[in-house]
Amino acid sequence: MTFRNDELPLLEANLRDFCDRLDNPDFIDKVRHDYRIEDQSVIFFDVRPHWKNPKQKMETEIAKLRFFRSRGEWQLYWMRQDLKWHSYEPHSTEKGYMPLLQVIEEDEYCCFFG
Repeated sequence: MTFRNDELPLLEANLRDFCDRLDNPDFIDKVRHDYRIEDQSVIFFDVRPHWKNPKQKMETEIAKLRFFRSRGEWQLYWMRQDLKWHSYEPHSTEKGYMPLLQVIEEDEYCCFFG
């Protein structure tokens, strides 16, 4: 199930603000952060020049939020070395997505930004 039209404007405004906070203006040509919405999930990724061809851009997924409407919960995932999404412990679920954005930004265990 996708997000409802009445949910999208606030969600997208908060997600854009989050990505803008992550970006360093001094390095915006080297790395920037963005997101995409896929069904009931939000996938965060960074965009940087490809190491072989700097004119080509590459995306690296760093975090995923998934909304479970039936439970009214958001779940946070991180991309492990096996290139699969894994639930992020100990902060895996919250009733809202804003606390999980804070967890990503703080990156206490260096899972999202290394």
